[in-house]
Amino acid sequence: MSIYNSQKGIPYVYKCTEKTTGRFYIGYRYKYYDKPEDDLGKKYFTSNEYVKENFSRFDYEIVATFDNKKDALKFEGQLMRETQSDLQINYDRIRKLKRI
Repeated sequence: MSIYNSQKGIPYVYKCTEKTTGRFYIGYRYKYYDKPEDDLGKKYFTSNEYVKENFSRFDYEIVATFDNKKDALKFEGQLMRETQSDLQINYDRIRKLKRI
């Protein structure tokens, strides 16, 4: 994880883990006016509807921070590929598409 001490917002990758099931969601966010620790779980509750609607049932962490959104998006994709499993909420969308 990157160490940061910024007074402004920077792009970041985060992970939300459901406390009771261990299912998890990986996402990224780039807001240039809020620091990640002042954004995630306070102003921003992910773009995933299930996680957003049930956010209090999740633990969340900032996995890494970046200097630009391109690197954050690239890392998010890499992390999603590395952790792909039935527990990954991101993978639900792909499983649904394969059933069609």
